[in-house]
Amino acid sequence: MNVPAIHSVAHVLAVVAVVGATACLALQLAGDRLGIVIAPAQALTPWIVPVAAPAALVALLLGRYATAAVGAVTAALFVALVVPIVFPAELPPAAVDSPGVTIAHSNLLYTNPTIDAAIAALLAADADVIAVSELTFEFEEAIERSAIGAGYPFVSTRPDDGAAGLGIWSRLPFLPGPRPPDSRTTLSAEIDLDGRPLVILLAHPPPPLWHVHRWRTEMEAIASRPDAERDRTVLVADLNVSYFHPSFRRFLDRTGLRDVHAALGRGFSVSWPTVGLVPPFVRLDHALVGTDVTATAIDDVDVPGSDHRGFVVNVTWAGR
Repeated sequence: MNVPAIHSVAHVLAVVAVVGATACLALQLAGDRLGIVIAPAQALTPWIVPVAAPAALVALLLGRYATAAVGAVTAALFVALVVPIVFPAELPPAAVDSPGVTIAHSNLLYTNPTIDAAIAALLAADADVIAVSELTFEFEEAIERSAIGAGYPFVSTRPDDGAAGLGIWSRLPFLPGPRPPDSRTTLSAEIDLDGRPLVILLAHPPPPLWHVHRWRTEMEAIASRPDAERDRTVLVADLNVSYFHPSFRRFLDRTGLRDVHAALGRGFSVSWPTVGLVPPFVRLDHALVGTDVTATAIDDVDVPGSDHRGFVVNVTWAGR
């Protein structure tokens, strides 16, 4: 193949890369209106759009300035999009002498074939509170028979035959916490932390693929809680969306909740999927804290048999 032919092929590949990256980034403007049509592509934004930069460089070297310009603009817009992840707002320091609460969260996967191993992984986290979604009646029985059942005597559960079940186990006494109005996918516990009520809100709204309206309804219910309640909340959840879904960013802006992974420098970490041939490429599992709460650490954990990675987060009251 002669040099002109090589240049032509290189330009075609650059055009394809730039057009694909630009189209993917443009889907940020569509919000969640098209559901399954765009949600997967939005989740892939951090993997697809960056190819615009090397493609623009190739086009520039070939003297294809229009292609290079479009690629450069797309790359610049992507950089602007990820600035809050690369340079996240810092969480406030912990209040002096304030005790901490460690929470382990996991989507168990309601068809998990190795639930005993999943339970062992959660137990190994040695957390004060264990919060799980996709809790079936069978899983609840297995947990109650395990060391979690013996060591975590304070319990609130709402199991289900499918993926809608939720459960909270705690070493610390708690009262039923305030639940968002009109929500069917949340469970809440209120723990006395240094004389103040800390709300632990567990949520698992349906994916905004086939259930866009239901997902919006659940997120609206969480967002519409009173400010004073929201400010003292830690939300642990498989929200079925990532930072690269515009609706999630609007939710964060509206509520003032802060994403702990992002704030602690883990904004590009991923949690799904962990089974099958596709490697993990998106973070669907989040720890979000209100303005009265801060987090001092967060670590991801493998949960055998689940298609999600879990996490363990340490929270406490924010200093004034």
